[in-house]
Amino acid sequence: MLFVSLLLISLFFTYCSAFPTWIGAPGSISIGNIVPGAAHIEVLGPYLVGDSSKKHLSVPVVGQPGNLTIVSNEDATPPLFFINHNHLWQSINETAIFPVTLKNVTTIPPGATQVPLQLALDTKHSGVAGGSWKWRGTRLHYHHGAASNGGIFYSCPLEDGSVGLFLFLQV
Repeated sequence: MLFVSLLLISLFFTYCSAFPTWIGAPGSISIGNIVPGAAHIEVLGPYLVGDSSKKHLSVPVVGQPGNLTIVSNEDATPPLFFINHNHLWQSINETAIFPVTLKNVTTIPPGATQVPLQLALDTKHSGVAGGSWKWRGTRLHYHHGAASNGGIFYSCPLEDGSVGLFLFLQV
């Protein structure tokens, strides 16, 4: 009888002492971050010289679709992005993710060899199809066939006064 009691107590502590963990995640990571590999995308550029605040990729209203732009870390908590099946996604919350899409929002002049493509967050895939996102070291690249942006993005003012994020594809 004592043996059975010790066995039951032993089994009880075995099951009660096991705690769920996310394999490979340090203890400081929130359990709410359920997307492996999701990270903030920090923006670096020559216009940031002398600016001590860090900048990141985001939309003007976090959690809502819109044009991607550059936002100061002081304004809001940076959103999380990840690449899955060659698509770039933003993790909105535990139940929603939005794809990053590329839109051709310009009129193409005759003889133009390059067209700027604007980055936007949408609720479904739209815009330019067939490309792929990849990390090359610390730089985010977009490839479409043999063309690539080389990890370079441009911030440009838009008609509504906001700033949009664009890329050019080059062979």
